[in-house]
Amino acid sequence: MKAFEKLNVDRVASRYTEHALFRAPHKPLLLLSILELIESKVITENRIEPSSDLVEAFWSYTSKVPQGRRMHLWLPFHHMQSESFWELIDHEGNVSTQKSQPKSVRRLRNRISHARFSSAVWNRLQSPEGVKSAKRTILEYHFSREAMNALNGQGKINLETTRLYDTLSDDQGSPEGTEKPVRDRLFRKRIQNAYQHRCAFSGLILKNPNDHTAIDAAHIHAWSDSHNDRIQNGMAISKLCHWAYDAGLITVTKNMQIKVSHWVRHEQHEHVNYLLELDGMPFHLPENPTHHPNEQHFEWHRKHRFNKW
Repeated sequence: MKAFEKLNVDRVASRYTEHALFRAPHKPLLLLSILELIESKVITENRIEPSSDLVEAFWSYTSKVPQGRRMHLWLPFHHMQSESFWELIDHEGNVSTQKSQPKSVRRLRNRISHARFSSAVWNRLQSPEGVKSAKRTILEYHFSREAMNALNGQGKINLETTRLYDTLSDDQGSPEGTEKPVRDRLFRKRIQNAYQHRCAFSGLILKNPNDHTAIDAAHIHAWSDSHNDRIQNGMAISKLCHWAYDAGLITVTKNMQIKVSHWVRHEQHEHVNYLLELDGMPFHLPENPTHHPNEQHFEWHRKHRFNKW
């Protein structure tokens, strides 16, 4: 706990906000993300990989501690080497001695296999009490009261999302009464994983160098009308295609082809050519047939949202 209190972080006050007590919040946020994955049983051994789960947890927490600059997971993952309780392990199983920054999650993964805590820290985190104590220490010593409340709230959302993700079958939606932040995050996670972060319209896998996805999860039959958030009523889609679909400018036919509205052909707009190129192209289905969209949902969209003129 003392090690988590006295982290080696940048203390140039002008670079950071009061949310992080005018200190760099990167290491505390990474530790909170790891503790969440330990608590939810995603991490079960002393092997902390820069996984997609860790990236998503880290990004969810950074949004609650605004700093006016983008925070990257590779930065604290690499620089935690300055702490006595953290080691980076390369792909040959040796402790990494590289000091240069990897500059992206992709490069970090190429360089190292995983990180590990010291035995003393890892053993302390094997009990629920140990994890709670560690979280409390990090929150109290590194964040303002306002930020503590926001981070605690996000942690509860993340844990409930993971619990539901692990228990729901493919044909189930969120249980009745699920709070909107949990429902939204759960739907997004299920759809993005079902489509493997591939846009169903363009076929592109859109992730930035830090492994953060640019793919949205969209309801086929609008949630406001259907209240249906099963996987079969969702699709992974880029932001432009998401906007065009919601606006009724593109849809999907009975034979799973993309159809573009005639209206688009007469509109002078910078994105029109891109949309026109999608006309007649196949809709990219998930690999698992149980995740395929229900045609009835597209039928609703064609009838109620698609602009045929």
